[in-house]
Formats: sequence, structure tokens, C-alpha cells
Amino acid sequence: MSADPQRFAVQGPALRDLLLHGLPYIFAVRPGPFSRGVATGASALPLSQTFGTEPAYVWPDAEGDTWGTAIDPLYAGVPDAARRDDRLHEVLALVDALRLGRPRERAVASKLLNDYLPIYPVHDAE
Repeated sequence: MSADPQRFAVQGPALRDLLLHGLPYIFAVRPGPFSRGVATGASALPLSQTFGTEPAYVWPDAEGDTWGTAIDPLYAGVPDAARRDDRLHEVLALVDALRLGRPRERAVASKLLNDYLPIYPVHDAE
């Protein structure tokens, strides 16, 4: 049986469930040492407007401008891509807020993801 590219489609509810409930398990966060990097999670925009930047979480990166607790990005090229594209940086930071698992930050991140992913609304992060 071969794959039919015409039938591939993102299932909105499944994507929502994966983001909200699967990320902390599939891409678990293991905080590392204090290091220089690119801010992520609640330490980066847009969440830093609500929660502030301290204590900071960062993707380790020699060209980063923030010091904080290192966490592994979803992919090695994330810090570089985030520096080149502010909107992508914001979306990936929101995803990391879901990965980090703090209830209040997860709730706000899930609501903000609706602005970035309007086709696939994300709800109920609690």
C-alpha cells in the first residue's frame, strides 16, 4: 500500500491534544546548567509580557543574548531559526511553555497559540 499525498491532512483536534498533553512526555524537558542562549518558554515573547523574564529558560546558543537555565530545543537548529524569524520564535517559545508544564503558563500559552494557529484552536491546557 502506498501513501497518497492528496489524503494527508492535519487533524486539528489531534494536533491540539498532542500539543497540550503529549509534549511534556514526548519531548520531556530536563533543565540543564546555567548558560547563555536564546530565551524560550515564559522567558520569551509573548509570555514574558505577562510573566517577566526571570527565572529564564534558554536554548543554549553561543550567539544568544540571555542567561538562564538551559533546556534542549525540539530540534538542534531551533535557536538559529528563532533568531531569524520572530514569529517562529514566539510560536516555539509557546510550545516550550507547554513542555515545561507550569499550569498558569500552559493556560496562557494555549490561549495565545490560538492567535498563531487559528485554523486549529488550542483550548483547555489545565
